[in-house]
Amino acid sequence: MQLNHSHTPDSLSALNTSLNACLNAEDIDDLHLKVLIDQRAKLVDKLLKSMNTEQRQQFAQAEIVINQTLIDHVSTLRDNAKHALSSVAKSSRAIKQYQQV
Repeated sequence: MQLNHSHTPDSLSALNTSLNACLNAEDIDDLHLKVLIDQRAKLVDKLLKSMNTEQRQQFAQAEIVINQTLIDHVSTLRDNAKHALSSVAKSSRAIKQYQQV
């Protein structure tokens, strides 16, 4: 997933690399993912405050696209987890019904 853009500073790029590794792991560590996303949000806020008006506008416009990409990806992960849990619940009910027969 592309989390960097032409206005991404090195500090954010390093965090994006960690975030990408977490998102691409076979078993995603939800707590670690949350920590990385929170760190990224704080860093982006800090960076925005340190920029002049023109830099801030360019950076913010590029970040809007990246944030939407992150939201879409994490939403897909959440939906997949819900589906998996639903399947487990259905299977569990089916097993209980079978055992009662």
